[in-house]
Amino acid sequence: GREFVGGGYVTVMVRGETGAVNAAVRAGADACERVGDGLVAAHIIARPHREVEPALGGSNFAGQKD
Repeated sequence: GREFVGGGYVTVMVRGETGAVNAAVRAGADACERVGDGLVAAHIIARPHREVEPALGGSNFAGQKD
């Protein structure tokens, strides 16, 4: 689905196998370029430190799988 977030930055976290994550990030970046005002950045952090996620804050998770 879509949710209008207004102006500002949005962080999206994708977990999974490296190839699948790369494909998902690329697809999301491409879609953002097509429908938005432009993508600022798309980064993949393989095996991030365990404190990265809490440092990002936020609690809105869509499609989370455990």
